[in-house]
Amino acid sequence: MPGDEIGAAVTEVRADVATLPRWTLGETDVLVPGLPAATGEADYYFSSVSQARWLSDGRILVVDVGADELRLFSAAGAYEESYGGTGAGPHEFSWIRSVTIGEQDTVFAYDVPTRSMKVFHPDAGFVRVQKVSDPEGTVGAPEVWRLSPGKLLHAVSMPRRDADMRAAFETLDAGQVSRLDEVVHLTVMTTEGAVEGRMTFPGMYSGLVGAVGSVLAPFSHRPVIHADRDGVIFSSGERFEITEADADLTLRRRIRWSLGGAPVPDEEVEFVRAAIDDRGFERIMAEGMLADVLLPAERPEIQRILVDAGGRYWVSRFEPALPHYYETLWYVLGSDGQPVALLELPPGNRVRIEAVGHSRALVVRRDELDVDNVEVVRIVTPEAALSS
Repeated sequence: MPGDEIGAAVTEVRADVATLPRWTLGETDVLVPGLPAATGEADYYFSSVSQARWLSDGRILVVDVGADELRLFSAAGAYEESYGGTGAGPHEFSWIRSVTIGEQDTVFAYDVPTRSMKVFHPDAGFVRVQKVSDPEGTVGAPEVWRLSPGKLLHAVSMPRRDADMRAAFETLDAGQVSRLDEVVHLTVMTTEGAVEGRMTFPGMYSGLVGAVGSVLAPFSHRPVIHADRDGVIFSSGERFEITEADADLTLRRRIRWSLGGAPVPDEEVEFVRAAIDDRGFERIMAEGMLADVLLPAERPEIQRILVDAGGRYWVSRFEPALPHYYETLWYVLGSDGQPVALLELPPGNRVRIEAVGHSRALVVRRDELDVDNVEVVRIVTPEAALSS
């Protein structure tokens, strides 16, 4: 296996997408209803689901970021308990940014405003709170994951230089457009704040528009990070390149797949054009700034990365941050980095996959009333179809 410029092994994917088996999602096995309404009626609801995870015994943990709560359900979807709630107390949340499942299903939930890791156990409830110091030189709203006992991963996206930030806001004050490129700073640190490893990689870019409003490029690539006890997986999302690192950020492997790139579709361009027009920035359009500043030359390629129960990577194709855009294509990679299948979903499916088991997926489905529902659904493969 060849290596790259810094010594990491490189897996080059040569597969033809057209030849890969097609999978999809099938019937719902379990419906997770939410939380009984305060009235005591049979109505169930979630406020806004940001994450959902399986525990080792099959129970389901749902992060309701709108309610600042962690909600626990049985494997059959029956409500068991809620943890957290809105506030700044030791067991409360203001913004649950990231959640890690540790040993014995201990839950580590990072709360951004209080810069603290709130620790819960599904059977014992609240365990403790651990303050988390931002590494020197970093600013912004970080994500923090628990890697192993006493070790955390801190990630934050920042402008390349302070001068870039100052220049961007000078153009904001002048009512003009500025493109702000960012870099993701990864830091492995102990719970006492000692730094054990650092790394940076390209982050997203933003299109900033005027002092009376802004238009973030909905097709800007976003940094993708997956962290757990086995290490860290990350990508800028701009191209199909995935980097694996150990828990100390020592690089293990890069997976690269040349998919050819694609231009930004006209409908996405028109969405941004309409958003700018709605804010009264006709001059920006007249001066031709849209293509120069807000549009990338090619559409980004990666949206998210999940790791399933068998250690396979599920990599979703980039979809823009536009109304009614949901992921429609997932590349499934084996442990050798080579693709084994594609999972396809119909356009407008309104489904977000949160976790993948051996034959089922844990998903958030948004209904016609824009209410989030959590479901366990079957993964339909050609083999499953033949055996049924």
